[in-house]
Amino acid sequence: MKDPSSYQNTRHCVFRGFLPGAGVLITTRFANSAQVHHVKVPMGARKQITYLAEPVKSCAPAPAGCVAQGFIYGCDRGGDEQTQFWFQNMETGRAIRLTDGKSVNKSVEWSDCGKR
Repeated sequence: MKDPSSYQNTRHCVFRGFLPGAGVLITTRFANSAQVHHVKVPMGARKQITYLAEPVKSCAPAPAGCVAQGFIYGCDRGGDEQTQFWFQNMETGRAIRLTDGKSVNKSVEWSDCGKR
C-alpha cells in the first residue's frame, strides 16, 4: 500500500432527524467542521444547508405541524462553549437566532405541537 491516507481520512455522518414529508437531516464534516445537510430520498444526494465557520453541535428538526418547516441548530464561536441556538427556515433559507447571544445553552427540545 503506497498511500494509506485515503483510508485514514474518512467522513462519517450523524442522523439528526426527519423533516416531515421532506427527507432527513444529517451532520457531516465538511472541511474541518460539522455542518447540516438535507437528504430528500434514500440514497439521494446530500445538500449542505449550513455554511458556518464553527461546527454545528446539535440539530433538532421541527415536528409536523410546526409553523414553518425547518430545524434548530446550535453552535458556539471560537470554542467559547457558549452555544447559541438558531432556527433555520427551510422555506426561506434564512436563519434566526433564538437565544440571547451571551448565555450558555445546553440543549433544545420542541413541544409536541411544534410551536415552541
